[in-house]
Amino acid sequence: MLEHESVEKNELAEIVNRLRCEIELPPALEDFFDFEGILPTTADERRRFARMDLRSFGALEYRQTFPVLPRSSCWHRIYTKDLSRGGLCFLHSEQLFPMEQMHVILPAETVKTVLPRCERMIIEIRRCQRRGPRCYEIGACFISSFRDLAAEIASAS
Repeated sequence: MLEHESVEKNELAEIVNRLRCEIELPPALEDFFDFEGILPTTADERRRFARMDLRSFGALEYRQTFPVLPRSSCWHRIYTKDLSRGGLCFLHSEQLFPMEQMHVILPAETVKTVLPRCERMIIEIRRCQRRGPRCYEIGACFISSFRDLAAEIASAS
């Protein structure tokens, strides 16, 4: 459904909007969508790129990363929290584990200020913290874009 490169950008946002959302925001995150803008850094900051508060939505597809952890290949709606050139933080309804790799799609209008050329990415999970019964805050780094992966596959043939 979401894997076709021919899907128009506004069509992509519409498809992501139609995905069922299973995230249950806890009371502590009631104002989750009220924040926006560049996040301040701290003296002991280890990040390479500045982060931007970006409260929106996206789609996540599981990839079978670990043989002992079966994952079905289906799409899930996620809420984005913040984004940088190196990765993103998002909320999801299920626990994910470090080193798992996933496909993520973010509507173009969501990411154009930070990632002007990509809205479809492969990510690797770095951390996962439970925020509520069906709410996990997940940090991930970008591995490559779908376009980069397609070019890599084509050059190997």
